[in-house]
Amino acid sequence: MNRWRPDDLVEVGCSYRNRVDTGAARNRVDILSPTRRGEPIGKLLAGREKSNNLTRREIVGLFATYIISDTTLARGGVGAIRPTADPGLVYKEYYDPSKAPKRPELELLIGIGRSVLIDQSQQLGSTPESSVNWPIDLIPGLAGDISGVVLPKIPEPLIIPDRSTARTLDFLVMSRASPPRAKERVTLLLRMAEILQFVNTKGLIHGDINGKNLAWTVTPSPIMYLIDCDGMAPQAPPPSSGVAALGWTDPRLIDKLIYGHDQFSDWYALALAMYRGLLLTPGRLDNKTASGSWPAPSKIPDALSPEISALMRRGLTDPLRVENRPTPQEWVDTLISVYLPNGHFNEVLLAHLDDALVSSNSSEFTPLPATDWSFDSPVARRRVPNPAAQSVPDWQGEPLGVSGAHASNNDSFTPAPSFGSHQSVSANTPLTTIPFLALSALEARTMWHVIAFLISLTLPLIAFITIIVILRQLKTTAPDYPGIARAKLALASYAIVCTLSCVVMVRLLTDWL
Repeated sequence: MNRWRPDDLVEVGCSYRNRVDTGAARNRVDILSPTRRGEPIGKLLAGREKSNNLTRREIVGLFATYIISDTTLARGGVGAIRPTADPGLVYKEYYDPSKAPKRPELELLIGIGRSVLIDQSQQLGSTPESSVNWPIDLIPGLAGDISGVVLPKIPEPLIIPDRSTARTLDFLVMSRASPPRAKERVTLLLRMAEILQFVNTKGLIHGDINGKNLAWTVTPSPIMYLIDCDGMAPQAPPPSSGVAALGWTDPRLIDKLIYGHDQFSDWYALALAMYRGLLLTPGRLDNKTASGSWPAPSKIPDALSPEISALMRRGLTDPLRVENRPTPQEWVDTLISVYLPNGHFNEVLLAHLDDALVSSNSSEFTPLPATDWSFDSPVARRRVPNPAAQSVPDWQGEPLGVSGAHASNNDSFTPAPSFGSHQSVSANTPLTTIPFLALSALEARTMWHVIAFLISLTLPLIAFITIIVILRQLKTTAPDYPGIARAKLALASYAIVCTLSCVVMVRLLTDWL
């Protein structure tokens, strides 16, 4: 096997140590740290080495051997991201190898990624194909399964410095996130369409286009970067399963017309990103109307380009008809013709887009007709159920309820209305408020309110039992596992809250009986 010269270094936005020898029978990219060069490779280390209080280990892929740390950079739904000895690479270790992507599909993605990033040495984000976070190696497991994949690290300009997390699509399409001007948004959305067009030409499906799986920056130059790409699959045959994100799910999947997101689902998410990103509207279209139909986009302003408006309506109206959805190439062609004619920005239309958003986000109140808003007006009197409260006390003389004309025989506060009759409970109600809801249920003294009380008692009890079971399971976890101490402390705190809620409600029930 040939060894590589120092001048064979490749710069692809992250540091690959050596160029691949395409003539070797088994190509490798030696990315070992300098202190480990010359040590034997091709097998797992029998033990683990301690360096700077971090556990490091050696893993062997199809193309290289890697030194990784057990430090966790990020956690996702299927795996954890860990650093490697090479600052430009990370290792994604799957929680359950049996649920990892299929090996033939991963090998297809790795072939594309190595061709783009290593053979062609393309800079990350410089072309549509280099704007995909392709896996470049896989790590076989001992049982013949897949333990994880090696990926390029997300380029530094895409990271938010204060948060050490990627600047995702959410920060581009939400008005409260202080997104950039229309010119930058149009450019980044154009890049997104171009990336998905390349994915489409390769016959692939991403399957999980959402606000977390694209990262972007406008400095030093606009870059859009597609991440979480190790799960991409061929378009044929259609996927039999998949994942979905709230607010970005294809309505066909919600209606169970498909088993998993396909290429048309990617196109739906692209249209949704255009709708939200160009207009900065929440664009929640995944909840059916009262009539059972899917809502159409209703925030498209009249001042928007007719060509762009038409594509938005095609992509989002009647979402069960996939033949209407614009392809990524249609979005590319239309954005260029409208906002980049002849290779120059159409400053007039971009200014109109910004102006339309400013006017639509106006915070002025709705004008009201002239009305007598004094407290003694007939409307105000009808709204006050307590006659004693209709007189306004004169606070300049003496304290309320002491003596004089404003003294009252009742020295308690005005009774509040019953919670059970007028107030609704949020789905996010904390456990600490459950006793107060239970008290209002008992005060109503109806069968339905008693049932509600028993349900309120059962919920923290179930949560308490679940927490105890999890804590027992965590006893078998290694003490040095990252975050285990914090997890135990948090669960113990929740258990105490649940216990207090149960005790308070049992006491309330005892007093009532």
